[in-house]
Amino acid sequence: MSDTENRKLAPFPVFSKETLLSGEFSNGLSEFFNDTTPKRTKLKNLAASIKDHAGIEMGGVKVYTVNNGSAAANKFNSPAGTNARVTAPPVTAPVITEAPPAVTGDEAAVTEVTAEAVTEPVTEAVTEAPPPPPDDNAGELSNDIMIYKNRGIMIFYGSDECCDDYASVLNEYKSRLGDGVNVFNMVCPTAMTFYWPDKSDISHGDENASMEYIKSRLNNITDINTINTLKDHKDEPIYARTDHHWQALGAYYAAKQFAETAGVPFADISTYEKKCHS
Repeated sequence: MSDTENRKLAPFPVFSKETLLSGEFSNGLSEFFNDTTPKRTKLKNLAASIKDHAGIEMGGVKVYTVNNGSAAANKFNSPAGTNARVTAPPVTAPVITEAPPAVTGDEAAVTEVTAEAVTEPVTEAVTEAPPPPPDDNAGELSNDIMIYKNRGIMIFYGSDECCDDYASVLNEYKSRLGDGVNVFNMVCPTAMTFYWPDKSDISHGDENASMEYIKSRLNNITDINTINTLKDHKDEPIYARTDHHWQALGAYYAAKQFAETAGVPFADISTYEKKCHS
């Protein structure tokens, strides 16, 4: 069992005349050795890190992984990103310094005499007021994840630079495909847009502002903003509670909006057969 991939590793294949002649045995043997290579997880992580930095060619476009937490990547989702859209400034405590009291007259003489006899530093007890109790409506930040109302919410920052890069790729597709092919843009908002605590003072970006900025950079491309549609259903299970991805229900509402914009048929949710798995 691979904990990192959350799947069972390939077992040793069953040998028989039939599996040998059909190629099933040799294919299974290859999968078995691939899954049981010594130091397999470390080798896969090394290969993945190389791909992240080198990029992968897909249809003439080089794709980079930007959400692996490295300093070089993640400029789109980092407060250090160029022209980052930040809506709330970080809060820092003020530093207060006080000058020591002046010593004059006889007190100065006493100080000179007694200073030589002091071998241990003398400190004064400082009494500070206890911190105010946390506001339940402000959430709690843990490892760059906002914990609020039984949710783990990833923070979005965004930057104009990355929005420009993204829009330029779409514009290139449209330019090459020509007027005979319709190109649509539908950026998927994360759970932060719908569930971020109102009273939080943690610095974060504005997904809707970034999406509207992308729209302004597109040429002859139909833009679809799903934020208002999903807001109408935010009390439904449209997003996972500990992940920024939407659930199948959230994807359904977004797909329905796309179909309506594109003018293609789309079955209403009332026509679906509901199945529950225990």
